Amino acid sequence: MPRSRRDRTVALTRTEKKGKEKKQGLIDQVREALESFEYSYVFEFDNMRSTAFKEFRRAFPDGRFFLGRNRVMQLALGRSEEEEVADNAHMMARALKGHRGLFCTSRDPAAVAAAFTDFEREDYARSGSAASETVKLEAGPLPQFVLGQMDQLRKLGLVCEVKNSTVCLMEARVICKEGQTLTPESAKLLEMLGMKTAVSPSPHPNPDPKAKP
Repeated sequence: MPRSRRDRTVALTRTEKKGKEKKQGLIDQVREALESFEYSYVFEFDNMRSTAFKEFRRAFPDGRFFLGRNRVMQLALGRSEEEEVADNAHMMARALKGHRGLFCTSRDPAAVAAAFTDFEREDYARSGSAASETVKLEAGPLPQFVLGQMDQLRKLGLVCEVKNSTVCLMEARVICKEGQTLTPESAKLLEMLGMKTAVSPSPHPNPDPKAKP
């Protein structure tokens, strides 16, 4: 009986070597950025969507962002004053925890602060988040929906019928109430209605830990 390809043995030494190479690569990149740019910041982000963050990053083609693997970045910066690779870098290492990242740039600090503060993007609310407003659908025609969406609307709890080739809501329905937790059905209905009730906030820099080579 031929041996299954899934049963192949992978040498752990090779896996460990690859992992170490990635860690060392990140350490080298962080240290190179500290030398190349004039300012470095630790920034924090909460509930920020990946698409919004990608857009935010494009506003800084003259900078470098590092996200994830905070412990490795701490090693790169130096976790104590004796180990730090730049002035105050150990303070940044201490601040790198949770939903935080590292940003390096030579742009004027006032411009950086303004960019971080002003960036906001509307987005569709997710299930489990708090509704920012009360949304109610009154009984009557729903011209924004096509007949092919009838089954999905019914599965989401709407009582719908077709009248004169138009989707009609037969009973008024409160989609969500302000402050209440959104259910998966409510979040999906808001998306189908095109209602972006959530705001993807900008990341905000920690004002204290800054490092200069």
